[in-house]
Amino acid sequence: MRTSFPDDPALIGLQTLSEGDLARITGAAPVEVLRLRHHPGLRAALHVAFGTGRRRQQGVIWFLSPMKLSHLQATRPHLRVDPERSAVFEVFPMDHRLPELAAFLTDSEALAPRLIGASARAAPQLVRYRPGLSATFRWVSDAGLPHFVKVARKMDSQAHADLQNHLRQQSEGSMLALPEVTGCLADRGIIAYAAAKGETLEELLARGDREVIADAVSRCHEALRVLWSCDTPDLPGMEVADYLRAARRAAAFIAEADQNAGTLAQGIIAGCEAAPPMLRKVPIHADLKPDHLFVEPSRVTLIDTESLKRGDPGFDLALLDARLDLGPVMGTFPEASVLSARRVLRAATGPNALWFQGLAKIHAAKFLAQNAGSATAESIRKVLSS
Repeated sequence: MRTSFPDDPALIGLQTLSEGDLARITGAAPVEVLRLRHHPGLRAALHVAFGTGRRRQQGVIWFLSPMKLSHLQATRPHLRVDPERSAVFEVFPMDHRLPELAAFLTDSEALAPRLIGASARAAPQLVRYRPGLSATFRWVSDAGLPHFVKVARKMDSQAHADLQNHLRQQSEGSMLALPEVTGCLADRGIIAYAAAKGETLEELLARGDREVIADAVSRCHEALRVLWSCDTPDLPGMEVADYLRAARRAAAFIAEADQNAGTLAQGIIAGCEAAPPMLRKVPIHADLKPDHLFVEPSRVTLIDTESLKRGDPGFDLALLDARLDLGPVMGTFPEASVLSARRVLRAATGPNALWFQGLAKIHAAKFLAQNAGSATAESIRKVLSS
């Protein structure tokens, strides 16, 4: 298990957690640490799993100030409280920062026709959970049609549904496709999509066929160029300060996991601050990863578009480029696949490529630092210095 945790004077219970501490806080053993999200001086969310097989469950240990702990203890009776560590524990789907989550699962049978257009074959199956932020479920209708449903904190699902439909109209007949929105509940922060077809770029990278990878990356680039040409005047724009602010937050988290890696990240940021680029502002994904791109012979479907911003296309390409370095580290695809994909990506980059590549490395390194067991400190430094 992870043994190094941030030294935060406001959250003293987070420091040097032992297996015994985790067992006492959760009432379970053994406990596997999955991911840490930390907001210095405010709170930390330790995403954990416990149990095996079908009995495996997820939960969250929240580390809070004593004042916040007292308030939650008085208003959320379901919480398991550990005063010794100023922590509370919740078992999924209970989440005091995302109450929409438990409400969705409780009401899912009644909500199915409004979200997936029919009754459901079975209960929604969790795909991804980000404590306090969002959860994504796979849900199959009685007709056997798969959908993905996202429940997110403070999400304006109707506004995003309108944006998705706007982009679908503009990209019709092109290489770019976006999933159909099959339903949304604006008052609950819930949106449902038809499942994308094809194989993800991540899956193609894992297969390791160099010609297939090069062709797939070329098609992904063609699809992204369609996105970058769309008209979306209402999207929030990204300035130089926005790119740097996100990188600084990521660098601070990296430094908590490994000080030397944090120093590397700060050095990259200093170089970017010294030479800010002239930015384009077009619709970009702004959180691009190989598993966000579903490749078919005649189109590429882009998913998880809630992150869309008006920004520079170089940021999308750099994020995708930096994520390639995680494949060999995490064992999801080989180095040879990285070389094949990168050869095409680097040929497509624009004038701000190096600036964005530096910042994107920091975001990739943060992913490793957040996810327990993903990599050693040496691997984090390797991503930053590649």
